[in-house]
Amino acid sequence: MLSMKTQQPRRRHPGKIEVYDGATNKLVKTLDATKLADSVRYAPTKDGLVAVTRVITHDTGKTVQIRELGADGQLLRSTTQLKKQ
Repeated sequence: MLSMKTQQPRRRHPGKIEVYDGATNKLVKTLDATKLADSVRYAPTKDGLVAVTRVITHDTGKTVQIRELGADGQLLRSTTQLKKQ
């Protein structure tokens, strides 16, 4: 398992994370990465920590799918969350 504690970022974070609606591909908000935890700003990969620069959320009704991407478009993490009923 990759650990945030044992890895160093491959390069400095560009400073913002853009959040998009996956259904419309419209920018929903821009987050100041300096105000977020390292575990949100970076994703561990086999090559080291990579900065998350884009998040795409897609509401499927019962779940929300979240994809986190790096600056080069690389998919870093994908999560499916159940919505509260």
